[in-house]
Amino acid sequence: MSSYQMLSKMNDATADALGVLREADGHEKTGYSVDVAGPTRPSVSSRLDRLYVASRIEYVPESAALWRLVNDPREDGDG
Repeated sequence: MSSYQMLSKMNDATADALGVLREADGHEKTGYSVDVAGPTRPSVSSRLDRLYVASRIEYVPESAALWRLVNDPREDGDG
């Protein structure tokens, strides 16, 4: 699946996950994202995984599961 196809699945849950990262200066842990964006950890994790595969965020395992925003697809007009 291409990056464009991944982003064509942008919905409110994905936008909420991106919003949490944006508000946290681009760095946040999955648990915090669940607390803020909800509704469930599997849902948020799925959204983060899609954004990761689309090269929109990075996973920073050495920082205890920190996610870093690379490129907000809402700004390119692709999503």
